[in-house]
Amino acid sequence: MVSNRKGQAAMEYLMTYGWAILVIILVLALLLYLGVFAPSTPEACRGPAGWTCSRTRLTTDAVLTTAFSFPLRDVTITRLKCTQESGVVTTGASAWSGSQVILRGDTVSFTLTCHDTTGAAINSFVQGQEYRGRVNVQFYYNDEGSAATRQEKFELIAKAVS
Repeated sequence: MVSNRKGQAAMEYLMTYGWAILVIILVLALLLYLGVFAPSTPEACRGPAGWTCSRTRLTTDAVLTTAFSFPLRDVTITRLKCTQESGVVTTGASAWSGSQVILRGDTVSFTLTCHDTTGAAINSFVQGQEYRGRVNVQFYYNDEGSAATRQEKFELIAKAVS
């Protein structure tokens, strides 16, 4: 009769821990379903000191719209390219070129087509698809003149929206 009580105690022990483990598994499954363990990457456009890159929007048609400002001096942007190529690349297909003055403290928007690692223009993105690359900027300070052209790059993380 004594061994029967040991069996019952062992069974109660296993059932108690079994229910506790089941509850833990259900809570973990719920947290996985809600995406707690896979936080989304925040969209960002980070550049060199002094520059700001804001209002970044990437559409499913692979068109990037972003705004730049440089509060320290007046600058003229001459080329822009959204690319995954290595280095600072401001030339090639679909690179924006022109002459856009940004006065100290002002913000100017640009529209670009994004490119892959080979430099080929990307035609479309799926809704929510993440693009990691950079926006390369060629510019000069207005008080130095166009002979002193410089290049900078902004790290870009954006998700496509329709």
